[in-house]
Amino acid sequence: MAGRKSRSKFNKTTMLLKFEHNQILELRKVLFANGLTFHQFFGFIIDQLTVNDEILLSLLKEAQNYKKQRILDGKEEDVDPETLYRMIENELNK
Repeated sequence: MAGRKSRSKFNKTTMLLKFEHNQILELRKVLFANGLTFHQFFGFIIDQLTVNDEILLSLLKEAQNYKKQRILDGKEEDVDPETLYRMIENELNK
C-alpha cells in the first residue's frame, strides 16, 4: 500500500528456529488457547528481556541450568559463547 508507514523505526531481521514438529504443534496449541501468535509471544519475550524483566531473567537462568545438565548428560555439545556468536553471525551473513 502506497504511503503506508512501518510501525517500527528499526530494521527487522528474520531468525530461523528449528524445533521438533510435535513441539511446534504443542506450542501452537498453548498459544492459540491464550489468543497469541508466535510473533506476538516471542516479540513480548524479546521486549521484556531487553528491559531486564526479573521473571524472564529468572527463566533465563533456568534455561542455562537446563543446558548445563544436557551437556553433562551428553545430550548437547558445549559451545563457548564466542563460537556461538560467530556461528550466528555466519548464518545471518549467508
